[in-house]
Amino acid sequence: CWRVLRIALLLVQLCSAQKDSNESLYACDSEQQVIMCGQIPFTQTTGAERLACCRIHRPVELAPEAVALQAAASAQQADFITTIPRSDLTGVLSAYPLNYRFGQCTTAQYANIPKFNDSSLSVTCSTYTVPALNKPVIQRIKEFALAALPDPVKADISRLRQFNTVSGFNHPGTCASAAELALMMYHVNNNSQVQIAARDSLLHGSGVRPKVYPVGDGTTWTLPTNCPAVGYDGPMANAMTKVQIRWGGVNGAASNCPTNYPAKAPKGLCGHVSFVELDGQMAYKMAVGWHVTGDDRYSTQVFQIAIAWASTTKEWGLQNENGPLEAAW
Repeated sequence: CWRVLRIALLLVQLCSAQKDSNESLYACDSEQQVIMCGQIPFTQTTGAERLACCRIHRPVELAPEAVALQAAASAQQADFITTIPRSDLTGVLSAYPLNYRFGQCTTAQYANIPKFNDSSLSVTCSTYTVPALNKPVIQRIKEFALAALPDPVKADISRLRQFNTVSGFNHPGTCASAAELALMMYHVNNNSQVQIAARDSLLHGSGVRPKVYPVGDGTTWTLPTNCPAVGYDGPMANAMTKVQIRWGGVNGAASNCPTNYPAKAPKGLCGHVSFVELDGQMAYKMAVGWHVTGDDRYSTQVFQIAIAWASTTKEWGLQNENGPLEAAW
């Protein structure tokens, strides 16, 4: 009996170790996994799909050439940080750590406000909860920031801003507003080293750590980091007629990959990678590139990308999974 019990205990330990190993291997807590799989519900019906998504987007062992690229980018970033002081960011990021774990929100923030007593010349501090950033609060902060801008920037904002009275849409008004674009150009034109370095990173990919996908044969595929003025030949040249994207960016059953999709890119994610990570990101970077350089070759390619997808894609889904999110990206 004791021998049987010892064997049973060893089997339990072995299974437990295997389980821990699998959970460690497919843990869903890396940045890429949180972004791509975080919206999958915790239910019995979607558990297997969530696990599969976490497996697809798990951290990978990089190939030597990818490690070299990562190291070069990190070295450039380190050199940039040491040569261009950012006193405006000192203490800000460390004081407000963010938490993007599943099922949790950012922690409540508190502020210590000093109160000066004129009669006794003393100072007392009271702790207050930082209020939620609702729309009126955000609007007041923006108005305060805009009022403090130099006059040339304010004039450029008025020139750039366009408002459609029918749709209510402010242009530009997505990832970069007229104020941000005007302030960026103000700093570039005044040779601010921070913005000059950012422009070079945008156009040439300098200092940008490349995103790497695992490939089935044990190698990896790396997304481009540059923003070419001419010669971009992304999936838009043969845009997808039918897009179906499931949770985690996985292709739906009816999706058809572009014929010129990169040979080593992950086939099971061709909709997400084609639309978002290649053509979508490149169109946005080229639009900013056009604004910061004035080179019309960038804007020509942006129109080509947008028109190719708009005129070719006839069906967009899946509506109850990642379709709307991918379209928003």
